[in-house]
Amino acid sequence: MERRSRIRTAANKRLERTRHERASLVSCVGEPLKRSVRFLILRETKYHLAGLPGPLADLDLTQSGNWIGVTEVGQKQSLSFGGKTVRVPVPCQFPKIAAIDDETVLLVNSRAWTERNAWIIASSGDVKAQFSAGDAIQNALASTTFIVVTYFDESALTSPGVEGNGVAIFDASGNFVFGYRESFKEKAVDISDCYAACWAEENRLLFLPYTEFPLVSLDLERKTQKVWETPALVAGSGAITALDDIVYFHRPYGDEEGIYEWRIGSESANRLGSYSGHLRALRNGRFLATDKVGYVVLSPSEI
Repeated sequence: MERRSRIRTAANKRLERTRHERASLVSCVGEPLKRSVRFLILRETKYHLAGLPGPLADLDLTQSGNWIGVTEVGQKQSLSFGGKTVRVPVPCQFPKIAAIDDETVLLVNSRAWTERNAWIIASSGDVKAQFSAGDAIQNALASTTFIVVTYFDESALTSPGVEGNGVAIFDASGNFVFGYRESFKEKAVDISDCYAACWAEENRLLFLPYTEFPLVSLDLERKTQKVWETPALVAGSGAITALDDIVYFHRPYGDEEGIYEWRIGSESANRLGSYSGHLRALRNGRFLATDKVGYVVLSPSEI
């Protein structure tokens, strides 16, 4: 069950925005940070969305900052493009979405009980494509070129389908391009469950697989990878996001609210603060939390 943090509602406002700066600062000193002293603060920006057609089940932000959400399953389950509402093509018990652009979104039902469980949908309501994205979906990410789907252990370990790759890559029309395991064969890292994934660049993916939790950088165009061992402190993290060569981790083993910073290749990670809700990755080192009536953006910021 995903844990969600509460977002305060406000009557008579279409959009409420408040900034909260964490009181705790962390000083990072040493070779991994080139002997500089950095003071970081976790900034939270909260948004309350009025006039939703129902409670939000998931939400994503486009690269321009606009929001696209999907409501919980029910008779009027809908997608909302910044307030413009269209009905979903098929009810989704466990919906996940990934924004492709301001007018297009990927919708998946994370448990594949039908032949096709993924749709690319325009803000007009038109279904541009529908395809099978596999069962037991953990993460869904989208760019204008690629769609990435990762899987948890029920499929990543045993399935003979695309989900058995642990990480599957589709093009922007939903056509299967390649699977991680089948492409890298003996050079592939073990993936019993893909705990977290994020975009590092437009067509470069980072993912964190169970059981050893290395950080894998996957170039989707060149089909090449780089692999780094991560500090034990961030093992088991449920969400990651990246900014240049710094990766942020949320909710590792033993610290279900902790947010950590790690510079790729360094030996240690630093705890920046905490957040009690479930987070997903945004680009540029940010996290996103969704509630039934809005969302929160978390940004580790240098001061």
